[in-house]
Amino acid sequence: MKSKNLLISLFLSSLFTIQLSAGEQHSNQRIIQLINKTSFDIRMVQISPAGKNQWGDNVLQDSVFQPDEKKVIKFTLNDPKEHKYDFKATKINGDSIIFKEVNLCMLLNISLYFENKNAYVRQNIIIENQTGFIFDELYISESNMDFWSNNLLGSIVLNDRDQANISFKPSKNSCFYDLRVKRLSGMDVLFTDIDMCKTFKITLFWGEGVPYVSFWDFR
Repeated sequence: MKSKNLLISLFLSSLFTIQLSAGEQHSNQRIIQLINKTSFDIRMVQISPAGKNQWGDNVLQDSVFQPDEKKVIKFTLNDPKEHKYDFKATKINGDSIIFKEVNLCMLLNISLYFENKNAYVRQNIIIENQTGFIFDELYISESNMDFWSNNLLGSIVLNDRDQANISFKPSKNSCFYDLRVKRLSGMDVLFTDIDMCKTFKITLFWGEGVPYVSFWDFR
């Protein structure tokens, strides 16, 4: 009987360990969308913890990443406690460019830029208007900061049920932002404490005078 109980205990212990390992692996997985906003084809993208040069496999899976192309990539973080990573983009001719300290725990949709020998990323968010009104201006600010961006819509007028892509320089330290939209009537509407780390698309709603949002991810 003791032997049988021991076997059952060992089986349950092994099962728990397998489930825990699978859960840890899942928690380390990241799915992000990359957009190539450089002027060149990229044949390989590798990721390493920031400053460590521990480059992993090519996340492009041997496909060529062309300018203005979008790719959804999947990879596993080496250490869930690591937040900042470097991206190494290798061009067709073999030259490499490093995009430093990209916070992969905060971003789901990013564009890679290379201008004047400067490599940097911008965060992309799709804004969907389900408010019932029209707005032609949209500004973003880190929550609890009194500093607003320029109008991210540019010349776009966002009608009800329309969508627009906005792009901005991500904060290195915060996930939470406020959005301020201006209706054609001139009235400002404020959407506060939006967690931009968990979404690539935000739908804006307006119900009984109350602004609220919903989020989308790639899963």
